Amino acid sequence: MTASSRPTTQQLTITGTASDPEDGTPPPEAFEWEVVFHHNTHTHPFIEPFSGTRSFTATIPTDDETDTDVFYRIHLRVTDSVGNTTEVTRDVLPRTSTANLQAVPWSWQLTLDGSPVTTPTSFSGVVGVRRTLGAPPRTVNGQAWVLDCWEDYSTATERPILMASSARTYQALYRRNAGSVGTGTGLSGTYFATNNFTQPVVTRVDRVMFATWPGSPAPGVPANGFSVRWTGQLQGQFTGTHTLYMVANDKARVWLGGTRIFDTFGAPTTAEQRATVSLQAGQRYPITIELVDDAGSAKFNLKWSGPSLPKSVIPGTQLYPS
Repeated sequence: MTASSRPTTQQLTITGTASDPEDGTPPPEAFEWEVVFHHNTHTHPFIEPFSGTRSFTATIPTDDETDTDVFYRIHLRVTDSVGNTTEVTRDVLPRTSTANLQAVPWSWQLTLDGSPVTTPTSFSGVVGVRRTLGAPPRTVNGQAWVLDCWEDYSTATERPILMASSARTYQALYRRNAGSVGTGTGLSGTYFATNNFTQPVVTRVDRVMFATWPGSPAPGVPANGFSVRWTGQLQGQFTGTHTLYMVANDKARVWLGGTRIFDTFGAPTTAEQRATVSLQAGQRYPITIELVDDAGSAKFNLKWSGPSLPKSVIPGTQLYPS
């Protein structure tokens, strides 16, 4: 009997072969199949015994058991013309991977498959199996916080994921739910195939300025030697003096309200940069951000703090595309 011991899709094709000294190749009716699902120390029937074929295809469910201590055992019994039976088994083992779960700006509880988990945390799963992540509202020091978006800009407080074939990190980015909460969706970002803002490749809206790209940031954009320019408006959420914080792996510049507040083009640094600005709740200010990635993974983070506003990622609700 042959089978893919580690299925690369949710379809598993199984084929059996047999020979008999007297009968030669037995007919399909001589083949009896059964598939049993093993979980920890117990089993569940998966495909009940059936016969009449030398091969078949089984669909592996993606939303059943989330444990990694599982496998499928395939039983093949072949009976010759005088009633002699031979049985063989093959085990189909799972491919597993690890996912990391984080909350920003604080390490508080999220949910995994409906159960609370304290972040940061890691969990393992079978590749291709569906899991569910949740980011419920939180109250911290009497302040209400809600999800702004996930790292991929999804705004769903509960989101299904499929375990990837390699390690992946999921971040829930929270925002303060008070003050002049906007209706923004992010900034317009144009990505260039060069490090000097020529040869534009793609323009899209990025909800938050909080990203790390180990490879290409967008289809058609090189992993190294690219540049990106974001434009739009930033809306104040509270009135008063704010501190803006910028972290970039390579060269970065930021203009707010026509004033350049950050510039590491002359002396690239990975150290956090700070600038003090005055913002009015509900007022919008033109903002332009330029980033150049020369080599290695690219990173750009923009946060703020101010009156009634602990240091946190500037949320997409306060950013408007041009």
